[in-house]
Amino acid sequence: MTGTSLFFDPQLSSDARGMTVNNFRQVDMSEISELILRPAFQRNLVWNPDQKSFLIDSILRGLPVPELYVQIVTSAEGAERLTVVDGQQRISTCLDFAEGRLRLGNSDDLDAGWRGKAFSELETDLKAKFLGFKFIVRELPISANDAVLREIFRRLNRTVEALVAQELRHAAFTGPFIQLVERGGAAAALSDLGVFTPKDYQRRRNDEFVAEALLAIDAKAFPNKKEGLDELFITFERRGVPSEQLSEMTRRFGRAVSFLDFGSAKLRKSRFRNKSDCYSLIVFLARNAENISTDEMNLDAIVDKLVDFSTLVNEIKRLEGKGQSVDELVSKPTGQEALSYLRAVERAASDRLSRVRRNEALKTLLKTDLAASPVRPLSESDEQWTRVEDQLEESADETDDDEERQTVQDSLLADG
Repeated sequence: MTGTSLFFDPQLSSDARGMTVNNFRQVDMSEISELILRPAFQRNLVWNPDQKSFLIDSILRGLPVPELYVQIVTSAEGAERLTVVDGQQRISTCLDFAEGRLRLGNSDDLDAGWRGKAFSELETDLKAKFLGFKFIVRELPISANDAVLREIFRRLNRTVEALVAQELRHAAFTGPFIQLVERGGAAAALSDLGVFTPKDYQRRRNDEFVAEALLAIDAKAFPNKKEGLDELFITFERRGVPSEQLSEMTRRFGRAVSFLDFGSAKLRKSRFRNKSDCYSLIVFLARNAENISTDEMNLDAIVDKLVDFSTLVNEIKRLEGKGQSVDELVSKPTGQEALSYLRAVERAASDRLSRVRRNEALKTLLKTDLAASPVRPLSESDEQWTRVEDQLEESADETDDDEERQTVQDSLLADG
C-alpha cells in the first residue's frame, strides 16, 4: 500500500449521517439487498454476553455509541450491498437482540427496566426507541476498493487495545504467506491436540502461533518472543515469497503437522498440548522433517517417548514444588534433558535461549529414533494436511450416506 494510493482530496468520508437499527435490520432481511457484517479483513466476533448487554443498555438509555464506517454499493436493479467496514460487533449485537437471539444479562450495570429481558419482552415504547436508535455513520465511497478498506480498518483499529496484533495482520495482508499462516492455524491436528481454546481461535492466536513457528522454520533460528514477525509479514507482502521458499515452509510444517495428527490421541494428554511445548515440538519436527518415518511402529515409538518424557518433566516439577529431592529422577537416562527442558519452560518460555534449550533437549531425546529412519525427501504430498473445516465437511458427507447416523444426529439436535 503506497502513500499515493491512500491520498484523498477532498478528504474521505468527511460527512456523517444517521442510520437506525431498523435500517440495518431491513437491509439484513431484504431479499434483494445484502448486509455484509464480516468482510474478509474483519476480526472474528469477540464480544461476550456482558459486553453485548452493555451495548443494548447504552442504546436503550439513549447514550451515544462509537460511530460506524460503511460502504454502500447500489446495483442497476436497486439492490444494495452494505458492507460494515468498522462496527461489525455493534450491528451484530443489535440484530441478535432484535431477532430474539440475545437475552440481556442480569448485571447491576443494566437498568432494572430491561435487565434479563429479551426484545419481545420490552415495553412497546422501548422497542420503538431501540429500533429507532440512530448510529452516526460515515459512508465510504464505492471508489474505495478492498485494499483501501483493509487499510482504513487497520488504521481505525491501530490504537484499539482490544485488537491483537494478528487481527491487524489479518486485516492488512492478503498475500500467500498470510494464507499459509491461516491455513496452518486451521490445521485439524492442532485442534485435536487441544492447543487452543475457542477464544484463541476467535482472536487468531492460533494463526500467530503458526506464524511464529514458520518464522523459526524459515530462518533456521529461534526468534526472541515475536521479534521480527511484523517485518516478515511486511517483507513477504511487499516483495512476495519465492515459490521454493514458500513450498519448503509449507512442506516442513505439513510433515510436522502430519506427525501430530498421528499422535494426537496420546499427545493431547501430555504437556505437548501447551503452546510453548507444542511450538518447540513443531519447529523441531519441521527442521528434521526428512527423518520422520512413515512406519507406524517407528512413529508410535517416538510418540511414546515424548509422552514418557513429558511425564518425567511433570514429575520433576511436582517434586520440586513439594521441596523434595529430584536426584533419582534426574539420574534416569533422559533425566538431565528433562530437567533442562523444565527450566527452559519455567523461565521466560518464549525467549530465544529457552527455545534453544528446549530444542536441544528434544534433539537429544529423539536423535536415535530419527537417525534410524531412512531419509525421506519432502514432496508435494506434504503440502496437504487436514483442516478443521475439512473434518467437518468429511463428517457431513459420511453422515449423509448413513441413515442411522443421520437419525442419531437429528435426535441430538432436537434435544439441544
